[in-house]
Amino acid sequence: MQFLAEVPFASDQPQLTLDLKDALRGGGLKFVGEGELSAQKTDRRLYIQANSKSAGYKNYVRYAGSSAILDGDTNDGRGFYVGRNGWHEDATFSFEYTISFYATGQRLVGLGGATFAQASHLFGSECHGALDSNEPLRSVRVAFDGGLVRGAVRIYKI
Repeated sequence: MQFLAEVPFASDQPQLTLDLKDALRGGGLKFVGEGELSAQKTDRRLYIQANSKSAGYKNYVRYAGSSAILDGDTNDGRGFYVGRNGWHEDATFSFEYTISFYATGQRLVGLGGATFAQASHLFGSECHGALDSNEPLRSVRVAFDGGLVRGAVRIYKI
């Protein structure tokens, strides 16, 4: 793996973007992140978007922890679904997610997991996703759908 960048979350911007110097035409990216989420009394989801695309993602997520549930298909189009807090609680989080693709392929595939530790609960996710991209990977955006976030994400080329 080749280290590309460490990007911090700004507390008032629960997202970060990395523009790649060269379009990736094979291999993939690995994301490793951690931090604190101030959820502002709402469940917040963590996504990774490729090339600013906000539609066409297919995701399957399985949860375990204080409450074993199956989220199943989460095809709301925002990106590769990585995980979320629960019970509207603030959380300390950690995640790993890999987006891979074959050099001549048109589909990005993702695999990862996340843990959200909250005051009274522990929430873990196993995540799988796919996106028919029809173009090389040029940029990525890691984002919560709201809240305040402190932390960082390290990004590696694989």
